[in-house]
Amino acid sequence: MAPGHSRLQDYKNYKWSQKNLEASRRTGYDSKSSRALPSSEFIRITGGPSAYTWQIDMAEALLLGLDCSVIAGTGAGKTMPFVMPLFIEREKCVLVISPLNALEEDQAEHSTLLG
Repeated sequence: MAPGHSRLQDYKNYKWSQKNLEASRRTGYDSKSSRALPSSEFIRITGGPSAYTWQIDMAEALLLGLDCSVIAGTGAGKTMPFVMPLFIEREKCVLVISPLNALEEDQAEHSTLLG
């Protein structure tokens, strides 16, 4: 484990807990149900396997208003965590900027299939 990694992870967990508590008090936010809906919708819409835990973690963080970034390999599913909050808040929109034309076309095609 890298030096300082444990302290950084502790800080991230603290911020996550604080945001969950604030949202719960302010709006009645429930982490368990907020994580379940994107998971079930992901399976229903894609017809595929369930979302990865890290995808659901990131989708929840976005719903809570936390800043997020993802570092993962090609084809790992990095776009889905940004789309998954729309399963809950359908009136919002997401802008995905793709550096490659082929990737952009692929994402646009998949997004069209998702509705």
